[in-house]
Amino acid sequence: MSKKAHKKKKRELDKEALFHQKMAFPAAASSLEVMKDEYTKERERSGILDNKAIAILTVLLAILTLYIPMIPFDKITWVIGNGTCEQRMVLLLAAILLVSALVISIVEMYYLIRALRLRTFLRVNIDALIVDEALKANRDVVERGLVQHYYQLIIHNSNVNDAKGENVQKAFLGLIAVFVLMMTATIVLSFISGGVR
Repeated sequence: MSKKAHKKKKRELDKEALFHQKMAFPAAASSLEVMKDEYTKERERSGILDNKAIAILTVLLAILTLYIPMIPFDKITWVIGNGTCEQRMVLLLAAILLVSALVISIVEMYYLIRALRLRTFLRVNIDALIVDEALKANRDVVERGLVQHYYQLIIHNSNVNDAKGENVQKAFLGLIAVFVLMMTATIVLSFISGGVR
């Protein structure tokens, strides 16, 4: 093969390689838009879960602030010292309900703290975009790399949000239990204190 033929063959191979390199990932641009959208949705989901956790914590503190002062401690001490056996049994039931509500409140706060604590929510690695190799690369190659990067971010951030959502759900169920227990205990104690002179 002559030098001319060899150079011609090399140019043809270079053109073909350049064509394939340019067309290597034609769908990367549209995939990148989808990934950006999903990443944004996970960020928004994180904010929504944080707001729910804060709301649950606020309601829990309001319930405790409302019901604790309603407990007639002075009449409870009278029932312990001077009450009938039936009054003491009802007082014991109310005490069990109150202690259960307080224990559930502590557990609920634990779940809320777990939901609200700072977790590693991964961000886009913008430092990798200013590296010379990335700036010299073809657009679709960079877009493909970004698609893969966003995919990893979305998977990690989705797992973080799933764990946060489970904690918020448990805290919400605990909130309902605390409300029911505190209300029942307060009603029972009011019933006992009504019979005390």
